[in-house]
Amino acid sequence: MMKRIDIAAKMRKMQTAVRHLGALCSRKMRYGLLLAVANSSLFTLHSSLLVGCTNDDESEATSSLHESSIELSASMSVVPLKEAETRGVTRSWSAPAGYSLYAALYSSDLPEGKSFLNFQDLSQSTINVFLYYTGTLKNPKTPNPLNARLRYRPTPAPPETPTKYWKLMLPNTVKEDDVNGGDYDYYVYGFVPGDAADNATIGLLEPEDPDYKYADGAVLTINGLKTVGYDACVIIGAKQGPDAEHDGGLRAGDFSFKLKTGYTMSGDKKVYDPNYLYFLFDHLCSALIINMRVNGEYNALRHIKLKNIKLQTATDEGTTTQKVNVTVSLKANDTGADPIQSITYTPTGDATSGNNIFTSAEGHLLTTDFEDASFLTHFIPKDVTTLIVTCTYDIYDTNGDGDGDGNLIRKDCTATNTIPMKLIDRFETAERGKKYTLNMTINPTYLYMMSDPDLNNPTMEVE
Repeated sequence: MMKRIDIAAKMRKMQTAVRHLGALCSRKMRYGLLLAVANSSLFTLHSSLLVGCTNDDESEATSSLHESSIELSASMSVVPLKEAETRGVTRSWSAPAGYSLYAALYSSDLPEGKSFLNFQDLSQSTINVFLYYTGTLKNPKTPNPLNARLRYRPTPAPPETPTKYWKLMLPNTVKEDDVNGGDYDYYVYGFVPGDAADNATIGLLEPEDPDYKYADGAVLTINGLKTVGYDACVIIGAKQGPDAEHDGGLRAGDFSFKLKTGYTMSGDKKVYDPNYLYFLFDHLCSALIINMRVNGEYNALRHIKLKNIKLQTATDEGTTTQKVNVTVSLKANDTGADPIQSITYTPTGDATSGNNIFTSAEGHLLTTDFEDASFLTHFIPKDVTTLIVTCTYDIYDTNGDGDGDGNLIRKDCTATNTIPMKLIDRFETAERGKKYTLNMTINPTYLYMMSDPDLNNPTMEVE
């Protein structure tokens, strides 16, 4: 159900009534992620891990990372927000029932041909993973589980690699031969995007029980996860497939897969023989869609160019912190059940003043149509009762060709709207894996408009 609510907003040098036309109650978000290191269905990309060192400026707690020669191809699907969503892909593979390709996760929220002005597709984001090897390590000093990265590369390196591929980034103390595949199982836990947090650690689900292994599950702790701006998702299933069309029986609760070297030798030449890895993910955050438009009568007199949107969240105790530590307990199973046993959010750092979710130096011209200004962001939902949206914009007269190229009337105006969650949803606090939509109509008062100087005068700025 959509509610119509009037929210008063204060602006510098002007007063504006912002009409909150409603919030679409969320749809539970979960998604499946296929990582096929050569061809990907979910990501629709190829992911190969190549030998050699990298100049990428990324570091581990104890060592830097380098590229492994293990070749992977990745695809990714996510649990949709309370409803399954699908989209055509270039291959015949489709996500399991109840999951969606990430790129299609929000496709139903906009008309065909429209897109979010700030959309970040996780299907090309670095994945922070922990690999546990059940066999005998060639080097007993190799950490097990091993913290590594799966990093997307859109362009080929050596000629034998595909156009799009993934690289497995290992600590520089680990050689690719230490983790190259064999007849043993690997177990994988992790999250995406890798740059959304400071670091991560892993432990056994029942550390005091000698019979518990990483095959039974794990406790993943994501440290310093940013409160606003990232759609952080945790792996809830993994499986290797024979090719880019078949996922090998991918299901939630199964974290095991087999890993082969990724190539064979023909004389002195490597022949590309990638792994195909498929992942399922679930969301740790809530999604927020903001659609903005200008009242038609006002738009006939003034044009507004939006330059910045900042989102801040708050609980009943005050504004939230900049970061949180998230602990996720995952229990493996063979039934396809949800492996998440519990999720704990622990605030850390100073209180946040908000994060920018959209920035444009020249400004984006708002119209009378919501479809022309849609923004997507995410936030940690723990105890969040209030959303605080602050916009910065410039105001122009309607001289010129009508595309916002008239005289600048006011510069860097700001408007802040404080919106209780209970006005958006029937619940007092935000929920993980839900999608919320805010439709906001800007409708300044006529008192402000009549106070403007003669529009035929030279450009005038009021700071």
